[in-house]
Amino acid sequence: MTPLTLTSIAILALLYIWAIYNVTIFVASIIRPSTKKRKKPSSPNNGQQPLVSIIVPVKNEEKTIGRLIEALLKLDYPKKEIILVEDGSVDKTVEICTQYIKQHPDQLLLVHQLGTNGKPSALNYGLKYATGEIIGVFDADNVPQQDVLTKVIGHFQDPSIGAVQGIL
Repeated sequence: MTPLTLTSIAILALLYIWAIYNVTIFVASIIRPSTKKRKKPSSPNNGQQPLVSIIVPVKNEEKTIGRLIEALLKLDYPKKEIILVEDGSVDKTVEICTQYIKQHPDQLLLVHQLGTNGKPSALNYGLKYATGEIIGVFDADNVPQQDVLTKVIGHFQDPSIGAVQGIL
């Protein structure tokens, strides 16, 4: 056998093993569903809701940022601050954000990161301005449902929960 044939057989064998392993796990999860019962998230029962700082990194988002800001302003959670972290936009993103800030200065903050260092850097920069007990992150092209924060906050009543991720 040639080295090419041996390599092909080895690759096919690995793919076969990988497929069998994953199919087995999938079938096992269907046949024997988890016995662990998930607790429904509870709402804060003492009436005191934590402040949520929402950080949104924005760069060249003129087509989507207005829609996101509108959705964030309509969230039914009363204790929130929205921090828009501008990261070197060359379109009208800053102007659009500024228009919203003029209308809602008590809820929106626009900060400018010097230089453009990418989304992780923008998020870290936004953390410097966050005062909330819980930090939420949204992408500029996201449109969250009105009750998303209310649903998420309930999970944090369990002290073993440190983070929650939504599914689109």
